[in-house]
Amino acid sequence: MSRLFPIYFALQSALPAVLALTYPASRNPFGPAGGIAGVLDSRNRATVLAPLAAAFVCAVANLAAVGPRTTRVMEERKAQGEFSVSCVACLVWWLWKWQEGMVEWGRKGRGVVMLTE
Repeated sequence: MSRLFPIYFALQSALPAVLALTYPASRNPFGPAGGIAGVLDSRNRATVLAPLAAAFVCAVANLAAVGPRTTRVMEERKAQGEFSVSCVACLVWWLWKWQEGMVEWGRKGRGVVMLTE
């Protein structure tokens, strides 16, 4: 995962730019142009530019901040011996118990989850 996340986040960051470069032109001769000019056209700012910009900003945040922090935490937990394949199963179990009202947030000792029964 630590090798896969940077590749995924890099592709996630590049794809909004690819979408902007390949934006199709309008069939109407007086409509917006294609490519970057079409994305930057005033008629497309809310419907095309804003979503592409939001996707790009979120992807760069993932690449620059979230990805490295996640990798660091995974490595720390692995070094502590707390990381295992059953983390997903544990999360599913916790969400199921939380839905039933049997667990709540708390920081007692090293645990994050405290049974209410």
